[in-house]
Amino acid sequence: MRSVRTIMFVALAVALAASMVYGIAVGDFRETVTNGVMICLTCIGVA
Repeated sequence: MRSVRTIMFVALAVALAASMVYGIAVGDFRETVTNGVMICLTCIGVA
């Protein structure tokens, strides 16, 4: 159970990093970061 959560966290961290790079390239950085943070919070069960 714990290893599955760790793998999911790492996968989401990589996805967030990729989306940030994409957001910087496109120029809409603020919205990209906001969406990424909400996805992370939803994944860990905070939001």
